[in-house]
Amino acid sequence: VTGRSICADCAAGRFQPGREALSCHECDAGLFATAGASTCIQCAAGRIAPDPGAGECAICFSGMASIENYT
Repeated sequence: VTGRSICADCAAGRFQPGREALSCHECDAGLFATAGASTCIQCAAGRIAPDPGAGECAICFSGMASIENYT
């Protein structure tokens, strides 16, 4: 069998902004994407995604804080 028969959503933590794509891109640290995303989203203040490829942001624990737009 040649060719492709279906288009599949990008997995959580990955995105694809274009059409006719063959693969999905991984979100950078500090950003996340849900399945089927066309872009990555910055974690809200008080939440973090310390590693690339996050499907969601984690909550900061008591005694800790995140800084919005920190690089």
